[in-house]
Amino acid sequence: MNDRTEAIDKLLNDLEPTDPALQARYRSILDAGLADLKPGGGKARYIAVGLAGLIGCVVCGSLGLTEPESTPRAVRWLLILFAFFGLGWTLLAGWMLARGRGNFAAERLIAARMAFGFTLVAVTALSLTSSLLGKESASMPLVATGLALLILGAVLLIGARIEQAVLTIREQILRLECRTAGFAEAVSRAREARSGQIE
Repeated sequence: MNDRTEAIDKLLNDLEPTDPALQARYRSILDAGLADLKPGGGKARYIAVGLAGLIGCVVCGSLGLTEPESTPRAVRWLLILFAFFGLGWTLLAGWMLARGRGNFAAERLIAARMAFGFTLVAVTALSLTSSLLGKESASMPLVATGLALLILGAVLLIGARIEQAVLTIREQILRLECRTAGFAEAVSRAREARSGQIE
């Protein structure tokens, strides 16, 4: 968040209603206005990601630890690295499930950053491993696939950042609309009270 966004957020927080009834009404309006940006099936999605990560962690980890001594050490380290990637996805899914359904745009941004980072590290590790073993030509299809996935990860990361920006803008617009409506109600009540006193 930049300073301008933080200043706007602080200003809007200062304008929040203090009355509990108004706060509840305001929250329901915000939730209704932002409901279409939260996709359904969140728990199933997180469970699938967590299970896939756990399976990848167990398979790659067990292969890395149980491969025969004739297997090059670089390949074993690569398998253990992939096991940690799977563990990372499992931990992310567990954390998201433990939090309950929070801010989907922020969660998607975290997942996109992880996907991009893991893919970048995997492509680099594959390139280094193949050059250490002298099998550059055999690893070219894997490196090419990794680069394609890296481009896909970058696109997903940009999309997640755009979605989070849209959500922030919509929330700020809804806050302003709620505040404007609250001010209009307060002005009309003050006018009614004033006209009642004059009569």
